[in-house]
Amino acid sequence: MNPFLAGVNQKRLFAALLLGEAARAEDSHLRQALVQGALNHLGTALQLYFAEVAASYQSRDALQATSPATLERQLSAMDKAAAEVVEILALDEDDLSWLSRVLACQRALTAPPAAVSRREQEGIISTFSIAPDQNTQPDLADVERWLAAFTSMVERQRESMVEC
Repeated sequence: MNPFLAGVNQKRLFAALLLGEAARAEDSHLRQALVQGALNHLGTALQLYFAEVAASYQSRDALQATSPATLERQLSAMDKAAAEVVEILALDEDDLSWLSRVLACQRALTAPPAAVSRREQEGIISTFSIAPDQNTQPDLADVERWLAAFTSMVERQRESMVEC
């Protein structure tokens, strides 16, 4: 059994659980935190899936396959081509695809804020409202769609993936 399969499934489950909680959250900060948490789990699931694909094709450095490009380089170095990687690369190259959006939004979560609009006082802790960039600040529906698309791809590719 592929050692990354359980990790991918766990992160997909955690993302789905957080999205369920976000859908019920009334507080906007809590909803945003839950959606961002789900996005992080989805991004981690993607990275683990890249490693899963690499391991399925017997890469010795599967953990190093953390992006579509590194996955492709690993398989190319082994003179292997995989339909799964072709699909992943096509999604990565399309700036409007769910995969590109997940990766861009995940990178944006760790980037320094572009602009601070106003200071809010809430209890003891001061918070700042960040001017949201619609391209990197997904809403609940976005992350739900991306998780569904990822799940569909994983299930389809796992059915056809052959361990080499």
